[in-house]
Amino acid sequence: MLELLKVDLYKLTKSSLVKIVFFISVLSAALMYLLSHLLATGELPIQNTGILSLFADSQMFILLGCVFIGIFLCSDFEYKVIENAVLAGHSRSSIVTSKMISLVIFVSLLTVPYFAVILFSTAARFELHVYLPSAYLMITKLAATDPDIIPIALFVILAILTYSAQLSIGIFSYSFLKGPSSYWQFLICPICFSGLF
Repeated sequence: MLELLKVDLYKLTKSSLVKIVFFISVLSAALMYLLSHLLATGELPIQNTGILSLFADSQMFILLGCVFIGIFLCSDFEYKVIENAVLAGHSRSSIVTSKMISLVIFVSLLTVPYFAVILFSTAARFELHVYLPSAYLMITKLAATDPDIIPIALFVILAILTYSAQLSIGIFSYSFLKGPSSYWQFLICPICFSGLF
């Protein structure tokens, strides 16, 4: 399994998709906190919260995670890399486990900008309005009242595991269903967005 994980990590470091998705995550985190600050100061009317929810971490992680699963991880199923790994002697459970670990690493990578903004907004004492039940906005509110790093880190780890678990349905779906990854990506994305899993 370590060889499979090394291959996935190598692909993760060399992929331009991951860099683009990370850049989108940085923009989304900055916009989410900026708009939350503008709502708190009254410079932005509260009626705009519908459109602002697009930049929330709960929406961005699912959207970017579905793209990541569909293009990065599940292209291995489409291009028969998984069949070659099974023929090389790796068990199916070790293959799925390595894909799950890669997903957790990817979600952790997406968390870095949100965690950086949490630290920045706590240090700068930004006034924020929690306009959506978002994990990272709630963590920021917690950090503003109690700046102890241990509960903040525990909540961030819990958010990473929650988002990874919600996205993991895509990996299992791709491993059991046959077809092009782009087709299943459009099938799994609405299921993840609906919050059924």
